[in-house]
Parts: sequence; structure tokens; C-alpha cells
Amino acid sequence: MFMAAAADLFQGRRFGLIYGILEGIIGIGGALGAWVAGFIFDVSQSYLWAFVLAAFVSISSCIFVWLAAPRKVRQARRVDP
Repeated sequence: MFMAAAADLFQGRRFGLIYGILEGIIGIGGALGAWVAGFIFDVSQSYLWAFVLAAFVSISSCIFVWLAAPRKVRQARRVDP
């Protein structure tokens, strides 16, 4: 779904570049996310707060994609008869 949402938001010649940058950021986030979860476990001896953080970030991501929905990017064209 991520690629489809990105394709709707960022159309044109530069889509490959934009998508590549987004995938790089996702990779960095995946690497840092594992480190942060391990740090939270080391400090609290529980994964509870790591799961809470993951849930918060996931819900925030859904909200941001909804706010940036394609309906805000393109307006429907009206065809007069």
C-alpha cells in the first residue's frame, strides 16, 4: 500500500527518485526502531513500552497518510456537456 500511496501523491518523472529516498528513510527507521526497542528493553526489562511506541508510530503513520490523501493533491475535473 505504501508504494500505491506514494504513486498517487508524487506523480511524474521524479517519482523513482522520491520513492527511492522514501525507501531509504524507511530502512533507516527500521534499523533505528530495532535499536530503540532494545534500548527500551534494557532500561525497563519489558517490551511493553516498545510495543506502545510501535503502535503510536503506526497509528500516526495512518493519520498522516489520510491527511495527505490524493483527494488533497488532485481536484476532480468537471466536464461540461
